[in-house]
Formats: sequence, structure tokens, C-alpha cells
Amino acid sequence: MLPITKILFLWIVGILLFPICEFSIEELIFKISTASLFFILVHKKRRAAARYLEHALLALILLTSVQIFYHENSLLNDFEVFQHKEHRVQVKIKERYKETTFRRTYIVELQQIMSDSVIVINTDYLLYQKRDTLNVHFYPGDRFYADIYWKEIPKQKHPALFDSFKFWNLKGITQNLWLNDETIEWLEPSKNGFYRLRKKQAEWVEMISHQNLSASTQQIIAALVL
Repeated sequence: MLPITKILFLWIVGILLFPICEFSIEELIFKISTASLFFILVHKKRRAAARYLEHALLALILLTSVQIFYHENSLLNDFEVFQHKEHRVQVKIKERYKETTFRRTYIVELQQIMSDSVIVINTDYLLYQKRDTLNVHFYPGDRFYADIYWKEIPKQKHPALFDSFKFWNLKGITQNLWLNDETIEWLEPSKNGFYRLRKKQAEWVEMISHQNLSASTQQIIAALVL
């Protein structure tokens, strides 16, 4: 079989397998990196017995490349479908980013979208919550179902102004989520040790901010805690 025929065959197989294999982008990158490393090690030995393993690793690299390519494009298509609408989603809080007079901003991982069927997404977004005395604070590792309004981060029209779209795009975030607090349904928080530590840090910093201390003293203590 000609090399170009093999490549086309594997590309078509990769396209057919893509909807069945639900991997995150991190898992796909890990797979292709591991397969590439093994391929280099096997290729250096130049033994006849290793040729079949070499071909198998090449096939895995190509199939994973197809999945990465279509993973990016499928997410872009999903964005266009869900933008400017309200959807039921599953969210995991990753970081508390900023708090202003009117709203709180979080960096979150959108894990699922409940549409006609459950869509697994595992992508980072900005989540906005209106600030209200009745609203709950979220901490790293918190997980819940809620209704959100989906909107892309707007591009800055004037070059002299801060370009939030470019800033967040460098971090892999291109979409805003606006939270409807009345529809929150709590799930068990993440048991990951990192999130437990970040939650404790956030709680301590919040406790410091409520003490009768000067702003500079609060900042110093908070920095030591972090």
C-alpha cells in the first residue's frame, strides 16, 4: 500500500472514531507525546521485529493528530451553537479571579452541557456572578449544576484600550458565562488535594479581609498565606 494511501486511510478512520472517543485535549496531547517518544526509541533500534510496532505507533500518532484537529474545530462549532442562549451546565470552579462592587469573576471548567443530550466539554471559561448579599461565594473545587447565559468575550475596538479578548485568549479562554444563582444544584466538591489547598487559602484570605486591620496589613498577611 502506498504511503499516501495509508495516511488517507488512517485519516478517514480517525474521523470515524472521533465521535466515539471522548478525550480531553490534555489526554490527547499526552497520548501523542508518549507515542512519539516510543516511536523515536523503536526507530533507533532498526530491527525487523520492531517494524510492526513502529507502524502501530505511527498509526496512533496520526489518529491522535486527527482527534486533536477535530477537537478544536468541534469546540468552535459548539461555541457558535450555544452563544447568546441560556443552557443547563455542570461547572467546576478552578480559581476566584476578581471581585468588584457589582460582580464576582471566576475561572471555571465547564464539564458538561445538558442540551438534547449530555455533551462533555472540559474547557475553561470566565464565569460572572452578580454580587448580592444573598449569593453564595464559590471556592476552588466547588462543583454544581446551574443555568448560564453564554456569550463570547468581545474584541476591543480601539487599539489603545485594554484588549481583554487577546489577554484571555492567550490563556485559552474565549467565552463568558453569566450565572443564574436561582438555579444552582450543588454536587460533591472535587477531592483533588490542590483544590482543597486553594479552598483553604481562599477562606483564610476572605477571613483576613473581614478583620479590623489596615489595607496594607491585610495585603501582607494575605501574601504570606498565599
